[in-house]
Amino acid sequence: MPDLVIICYIFFLLSSYNTTAEDVKCTQQERKVLLELKNNIVIDRCGLLASWGNQEDNKDCCRWKGVHCSNYINSSVIIKIDLHGFDTSSPHPCLEGKLTPTLTELKHLSYLDLSYNNFLGEPIPNSIGSLGKLRYLDLSHAGFGGGIPHQLRHLSKLETLFISSNSFEDTLSNDNFQNFSRLKDLDLSNNSKLTLNFSVDWIPSFQLDTLKLRSLALGPHFPKWILTQRSFSYLDISEAGISEPIPTSFWNLLTLNLSFLNMSNNNITGKLPNLSHPIFDHWRPLEVDLSFNSFEGTIPSFLGNVSSLKLNNNKFSNPIPLLCPKSKIVLLDLDLSNNLSSGELPDDCWENMDELSFLNLESNQFSGKLPQSLGAIKQLQSFRLCDNTFFRSPTHFIMELLLFGHP
Repeated sequence: MPDLVIICYIFFLLSSYNTTAEDVKCTQQERKVLLELKNNIVIDRCGLLASWGNQEDNKDCCRWKGVHCSNYINSSVIIKIDLHGFDTSSPHPCLEGKLTPTLTELKHLSYLDLSYNNFLGEPIPNSIGSLGKLRYLDLSHAGFGGGIPHQLRHLSKLETLFISSNSFEDTLSNDNFQNFSRLKDLDLSNNSKLTLNFSVDWIPSFQLDTLKLRSLALGPHFPKWILTQRSFSYLDISEAGISEPIPTSFWNLLTLNLSFLNMSNNNITGKLPNLSHPIFDHWRPLEVDLSFNSFEGTIPSFLGNVSSLKLNNNKFSNPIPLLCPKSKIVLLDLDLSNNLSSGELPDDCWENMDELSFLNLESNQFSGKLPQSLGAIKQLQSFRLCDNTFFRSPTHFIMELLLFGHP
């Protein structure tokens, strides 16, 4: 008898969560909310809402494009709306219009993507803060403006928040993020009038995997709260007005999950530490961009075990530890242009960098002979040496490499 009870219970659960298209039906109220959203859209260049209608044979909004439903105990609920408007064939956004505040009536909505559309400078409706089950919210590149409603702080289940490339004018503080303990991915980039005003001793309740704060006013100090994050795979704090050295402890916090690091176009000063860190012990597909800053001194060798390294437009004076690795590295792209590096290039190291496809040493103070061992870089596709003081013309040197395989 107990076995029979368990079997019946399992059957009940499976039937309760059945999400097949044949069983899921759209309720009249949900359909009304979506049709109101459509009526507020004045232009639909991509046909995102073409399937949305109220005809007798088209009333099931669970079958409409971009709408996903779930069935629970004989009643359907909309759980996902994906109307992202990115279209590579057109420079214009797909949808233009206003966002209806009645979306808040979709109580079970957990996923909302309205990115790459144009909502005509309107603020985000306050009512979105009432979508208590929302886990994913993408309003990036969507033409929103004004302030960011404080009601968003109530979205305590939020895991992804993307609101980049809008026209927000606001100041965000600790309080705006106090309930986001589940947050994993955050993108606030490219909102030039959006300011972050966090307490110096703020310790967020979340641990981020992705953080994108490009073109925000974070500086002049390095944001200390970033040092509390220990699981980044993607970090972009470029063009952020930072003008002090990177704390050494930052490098020790990086993990093997990291695949992208961009701190370019700041005015970061100081020297890079010569670290021994597991993340740099072996080659991995990691892009590092520290260009357009004021770093100086020696370029440490630990940066050689990445796939792409941009250190151009700094004040580095000694690249030899990087250019002369003790063992083979698989660095593919290296840009050291517009630095203060001088002296002769090493002649016996290039065979350990034979996977390079892009090498830029332009606009430094290198002199002397161009080493013949550069010919060991068999994968080289782009090689830039101009604006140095080599004995021999770089153009002549490269022509010999192309014609004869050696200078």
